Amino acid sequence: MTTATLTPSARPSTRFLTPIRQLLAHWLSAQFAASAPRALTAFEEAEQVRAMAVGLMNDDPAFAADLFAAADRHEFGAQA
Repeated sequence: MTTATLTPSARPSTRFLTPIRQLLAHWLSAQFAASAPRALTAFEEAEQVRAMAVGLMNDDPAFAADLFAAADRHEFGAQA
């Protein structure tokens, strides 16, 4: 079995790594800036509330019905 040991002289120079790090940092910041979350539409928000209501249907049907009604009011109120 062979082992390799890096000595200080075997490392790449800082002059070479600095521009690479800058390019990588610029690229990463551009990627995260481009993927910023968008605001949900009223329909998407209402669908999230409806999904919550479906999950609560067996435990508390009255509260689930209230959530369905609130989701409908929110969705249709945004269209008016």
